[in-house]
Amino acid sequence: QQGPILTKHGKNPVMELNEKRRGLKYELISETGGSHDKRFVMEVEVDGQKFQGAGSNKKVAKAYAALAALEKLFPDAPVAIEQNKKKRAPVPARGGPKFAVKVSFGMGGPMHNEVPPPPNMRGRGRGGNMRGRGRGRGGFGGNHGGYMNAG
Repeated sequence: QQGPILTKHGKNPVMELNEKRRGLKYELISETGGSHDKRFVMEVEVDGQKFQGAGSNKKVAKAYAALAALEKLFPDAPVAIEQNKKKRAPVPARGGPKFAVKVSFGMGGPMHNEVPPPPNMRGRGRGGNMRGRGRGRGGFGGNHGGYMNAG
């Protein structure tokens, strides 16, 4: 089970896209796989451009479609799912020595063990996106290694 899909503002991408463009229609394009392993592909049209997202249920697929639209149409507000996870990790450190044990396993080694999304999310969520729109990790996922950790 994957966590909620959020934009860098910590919002659901469907909500955020709706704030920028009202009254969008999401369409289910395809539904593949057996009953235990379904894949849904949703499409949303914004300003005459179509964006697709894929996921293990309609809600997830819809969120990825909205995310794809936000990344393309509003690049000034980059949306990266991983960023939310990274930002949350360091917070307990401020709590002081009480948290030392908990923090040491997140932070003891190199910080990189916080970076990758859980494997089930990578396979289904993000991977589906690569198939739906040929952009997956290419263009903009590139920043996920370098610049986020600096801050």
